[in-house]
Amino acid sequence: MESSSTALERIESEERTHKHANIPPPTWESHEPLEIIAELNSADKSEEKESSGLAETGASGVSKARRRWKPKFSKASQETNSEFEHKSNYVGNPTILLQLRIIFINWINILLPLIPAGFAVNYTHQNAVIVFCINFVAIIPSAFALGFATEELSMRVGEKMGALLNMTFGNAIQLITSILLLKTRQIDVLKSSLLGSILSNLLLTTGLSFFLGGLNRIQQYFNVTLALTVGMLLLLAVLSLLIPTASKLMNDNITTDDIAAQSRGTSFVLLFSYALWLVFQLRTHNEVFNEPSQKVPKKKPTKVEEGQVIRGLAQMGGATAASSGGGIHGARLVRTRAEEEEEPDEVEVPSLSLLGAIFTLTISVVLIAFNTQFATDSIQGLLQHRHISQTFLGLVILPLLSIDPTSIAVAIKDKMDISIALTLERCMQTALMIVPLIVLLAWCMGIADMNLQFDGFSIAALFASILIVTYMVQEGKSNWLEGALLINVFVIISVAAFFIR
Repeated sequence: MESSSTALERIESEERTHKHANIPPPTWESHEPLEIIAELNSADKSEEKESSGLAETGASGVSKARRRWKPKFSKASQETNSEFEHKSNYVGNPTILLQLRIIFINWINILLPLIPAGFAVNYTHQNAVIVFCINFVAIIPSAFALGFATEELSMRVGEKMGALLNMTFGNAIQLITSILLLKTRQIDVLKSSLLGSILSNLLLTTGLSFFLGGLNRIQQYFNVTLALTVGMLLLLAVLSLLIPTASKLMNDNITTDDIAAQSRGTSFVLLFSYALWLVFQLRTHNEVFNEPSQKVPKKKPTKVEEGQVIRGLAQMGGATAASSGGGIHGARLVRTRAEEEEEPDEVEVPSLSLLGAIFTLTISVVLIAFNTQFATDSIQGLLQHRHISQTFLGLVILPLLSIDPTSIAVAIKDKMDISIALTLERCMQTALMIVPLIVLLAWCMGIADMNLQFDGFSIAALFASILIVTYMVQEGKSNWLEGALLINVFVIISVAAFFIR
């Protein structure tokens, strides 16, 4: 005869199996909890009767409890189960049609017609404002496709190579824009865009992540070791940018050639620092950065939810059952609110084949390069027609393309470790890799004006922003107010840049 304890163990085993398969657990009808309690009490009493020779009656009670505890899947559970089985059929070898469907079924793809439109307005020599605006917006869907292809490749090449791919292609738009601006010798816009890329990610992206992620939670936690290490490297990078600027402002005897030589030497130091960071993160201290952070449940609503009364009655019945000898089952009868809100861990599987991901990545980079070139070629015409300052265009407008929506999306899901890593590492990569690479590339092209001497406003705003963010992340937790304050700082800098001529 199967006891009530054995029956419950069997049911829990079935629930764990469904949870492991990423299928919602079975749901019971709202009128059953009290009946279940009564039947389990009956089962417990039957065990006592069995010891006194009444085994037949006990078997009947347990049999009834077993029948009542049979899982009844809701329609949503059945649909999820079907979807899971459907995905498992094509994950290993997706068809070309299915891969195209995965790539193009996205709301952001409503902007896809702007990509050929950008080619059309450029080659028909339309107004510079129109050419810039259309090609600027046309970069957005290509950027989303680039990010998606990078994630697909990361899941196939392993954790370490995947992290390197994400860091490399995460700043692909900024790197392409910088090279094209350097090619057309728009040095002032290029310098502003490099600092603006760090500013926008540091203040706007981090602020939006803190704000939107903290709306439904009291606080969010993240890996403080990662945040502080990246913050210190950013301070090192900004200090390297500040010294050439300060030496020129404070000493009139320093020539442009001296600043150029100083910038090139500093660039090698910055690249070496970035290489040390890669070794530190990917090899020697990989475990430190993979430590899980504390999760915080969402705020409880103030109104009484549907089914809450039944849940309370069932818990009262569980207390009654405990007093009559069924205490070992009282806590298991009704799922608590925390268990209901707990989301199962998502098992990430690639949706594209290896060749499909590489092809998507290549096409995205090519389209981004063309649309970016059309946009950068029309910048001077835009400045003349609309009288927009170069500082505002480079510090605020162009860096908007480097904002990663993935960082904000994962913050809303309370995955702040990933959000902080994506945002701050992108800032650090711009400061320690892209900036020195552009300086050395300009050296090879014979462009001495591209150095590490920046205007005082941009470098001061960046230095103050890094201090603010480093101070905020030192405790390893955030809330929506801190996010709102970071957004306010970005708005203040943007307003000031708009009036700088």
